[in-house]
Amino acid sequence: SLYLANLYQLKSIAYPAISCGAKRYPSAEAARIALETVRTYATSVKDVRFVLFEREIYEAFLQEGIAYTKQLKQETHMSMQSKSTTSSTEQWASLTF
Repeated sequence: SLYLANLYQLKSIAYPAISCGAKRYPSAEAARIALETVRTYATSVKDVRFVLFEREIYEAFLQEGIAYTKQLKQETHMSMQSKSTTSSTEQWASLTF
């Protein structure tokens, strides 16, 4: 789906937490993988909406999203210190849970 989103230069995408419900895939691991995958491969996407149906899954994605935001802030700060013209914060305009 991310390949097609990039191919068609989509600006937003909904991304479900597949297998976290009935299959009981670990929510924290799913959140980490989902965020890293989107961060790495969603080059044209500016708005990512994670579709989450259970409170536990929501909490896991929220915690991972908070950690991701802190990481972006650190990278941006380091980038600004080195006077780089490209910042990883340009990648996403919004991230919604």
